[in-house]
Amino acid sequence: WHDNKIHAIAFRNESYELSLDIDYICKWVKKNDSFMFWVAPSTLTFKNVYDVNIATDSLDLTIIDVQRNNPRKPKNAAYIEEQAEYDWIMETTCGEITFKAVGFIQFIRESPVLIKRQSLNLSERKGISFAIR
Repeated sequence: WHDNKIHAIAFRNESYELSLDIDYICKWVKKNDSFMFWVAPSTLTFKNVYDVNIATDSLDLTIIDVQRNNPRKPKNAAYIEEQAEYDWIMETTCGEITFKAVGFIQFIRESPVLIKRQSLNLSERKGISFAIR
């Protein structure tokens, strides 16, 4: 998810989900001495989330790196199908988002478009969405 812009963050308390509305860079294309990017609006949803911490000095967030560490049995393993949960560290351009979760799903909401920048504007991405179908 390197260089993927985060447009919005949502919490679904009833299902313990953390969702990010991102511009997913599907592919980098080198053209002479520059790059173009296949970019699609996407929903990235982490499952069975708790212990969320967001430390940022701005709301202009772009993902730099994501790490998944410390696998262990989920705290509510008797009630879910997953066998492991992890500590997630999402480094952004303006700080970190950390949490515990069992995994994620990603849904690409529109076909990717080839552009000279790494993110879409709101009209190109048809606004903010957390759709997963």
